[in-house]
Amino acid sequence: MHRYFTASDWGLNWPGGMAVVNASIAPPPPPPLDHGWEVAMGPWFVLGGFVLGITLNTNRMIGDVACAWRLSYSPKGPAFGIWGVIYLWTLTSIILQLAHGYSAPTYIGEPQSNYLMAFTWLLVGIWGVTFGRGAEDDVPGFIGLSAFVLVAAAMVSLGAVGIEQSWRSRNPWKMAGVGAPYALLAGWLCVAAAANVGIAIKAATTPPDPRCTRGRYRRAWEEDPVDTSSGSAWVPLVLASTVSVGAFLIPDPVLTLPIAWAVWNMKRHLKNWVALEVLAVTFVATTVQVATERWVVKDVK
Repeated sequence: MHRYFTASDWGLNWPGGMAVVNASIAPPPPPPLDHGWEVAMGPWFVLGGFVLGITLNTNRMIGDVACAWRLSYSPKGPAFGIWGVIYLWTLTSIILQLAHGYSAPTYIGEPQSNYLMAFTWLLVGIWGVTFGRGAEDDVPGFIGLSAFVLVAAAMVSLGAVGIEQSWRSRNPWKMAGVGAPYALLAGWLCVAAAANVGIAIKAATTPPDPRCTRGRYRRAWEEDPVDTSSGSAWVPLVLASTVSVGAFLIPDPVLTLPIAWAVWNMKRHLKNWVALEVLAVTFVATTVQVATERWVVKDVK
């Protein structure tokens, strides 16, 4: 409701301190509440990026490339089932955000995080195109390009999680409906980026495994020996430690879950067990940190 002010409210006074009376003017129009347009349009951008990402990411050669240049830290096939969880949870998040619209902007993701997440999904689609084409002999450089794209996608998605900071809010919808699916995607993209960089390096120095044809990934993975001495055996532990630091600083314990799922599905050896312990401790410590900030420190203040 518009309010009218007297001249004294605007600092208009007669000399000697006498205020002008019986004069009123209308104030300028109020600014948009909470940037409503940006808030409401954010989920639409995520939906557009999500659809493009899935549409572009349909290259059936992806599994063949992952098999042809397997790594010591390549997870076994069932690990990639997490994509189904990410797809379903992200779609649910988009639908619920769109359903709220302008009516309840506090239940929608931050505009900047939604824009970054939309860009992330677009990069995921571009990655599917470039990585899949790496199976063709005439375009081996596409694997290297796909590694660059996926690293960029991981960084952008981490930025979205950092901006959202859903676990610092007291809003369960922010935590479960926005923060969780975004953190799951960001965490898994960190795993995928680390694997893609390793595959790009290996593809540049070694020929593909001739055993790898459609549907042979699982059998080839099972036949690989456990590697504990090479430098690549340290990658899961380094990745787990790095993501754990980020998860604690943001804070967001969900970031650790995709890494833990990937390591659990890798070859079992001491370094990977340590990586799992690091992730478990980080998950518990981050959860306690958030609970302390929200329900203990806040109540004391």
